[in-house]
Amino acid sequence: MDPKHLSLGQLLTSNINSAAARAANIPIPWGGFNGSVAQALRAYPQYLTLTSQQAKIAASTYHGAEFKFRKRFASGFSFDLSYVRSKAIGLNAPGYQGFGGLDNMLQNHYDLRAERSLLSYDIPNAFVAHYIYTLPFGKSGWRKALLGDWTISGIHRYQSGYPLQLSMNNLLPIFNRVLRPDLVGSVDPSSGIGNADFDPGRGDRVVNPRAFASPVTGGVFRFGNMGPTLDALRQFPVLQEDFVLTKRFALRESTVFEIQSQFFNAFNRHRFVNFEPNFSSPNFGAARGTNLPRFIQLGAKVTF
Repeated sequence: MDPKHLSLGQLLTSNINSAAARAANIPIPWGGFNGSVAQALRAYPQYLTLTSQQAKIAASTYHGAEFKFRKRFASGFSFDLSYVRSKAIGLNAPGYQGFGGLDNMLQNHYDLRAERSLLSYDIPNAFVAHYIYTLPFGKSGWRKALLGDWTISGIHRYQSGYPLQLSMNNLLPIFNRVLRPDLVGSVDPSSGIGNADFDPGRGDRVVNPRAFASPVTGGVFRFGNMGPTLDALRQFPVLQEDFVLTKRFALRESTVFEIQSQFFNAFNRHRFVNFEPNFSSPNFGAARGTNLPRFIQLGAKVTF
């Protein structure tokens, strides 16, 4: 429904045949129509809500600068370093951060400018280092069998967290998909608590609930003034190191036996994730999960 009709307030929820609706001269779509004022004011009152999959009005812009440094050494050591500074902005995209992705996540289809913000997959800073080192031990004889052909490789990833997509229970009777809360004055929307100090047991939140308020009060209907995302509200940064230790045994000229140990999140860095995005929830801003802990995998293979 066109949001210009929000000025009708609670009358939108009244039956089209009610005394209040008749006094306001709300047009009846056709004889015998019996529904709410809001339904009567829809472009096609004969239809209830239609849900479409991946049918969205969308636009996005990505700006980025990528820097790479690669070096190979004759001693068996090589590494790649990569840093990306970027920004992804556009209309809110479905399929990210707890919304399910079946519908477009726009609050107001009639004002797309207000829907433009950082996209949910925006990562302003990302650094990745990858290296491989063949240990220089055991050149011949039993030393080669025991100490030779060991290789260690690693991937180190350090990047910014994804923006949070906040919403609230939709209190508007105009059949829109999402309602967002108001931002209150100059109050910092972030709680300022970092991952290292975050403690769900004492009720820590990643947001400051006092920085938000419902735009629907006292029978007055309107959209929240908050955009789909805020740069100040993000998941915690990703800090992770993965290693692989490999030993190769040359059984014959064309047959190699290899054992391998893989260490994912080797330093067991703990990170809280999946924060409650619904302002209407009593757990608004609380963590609902954690990243995967250290994971070690052992394997062996024969190549022939």
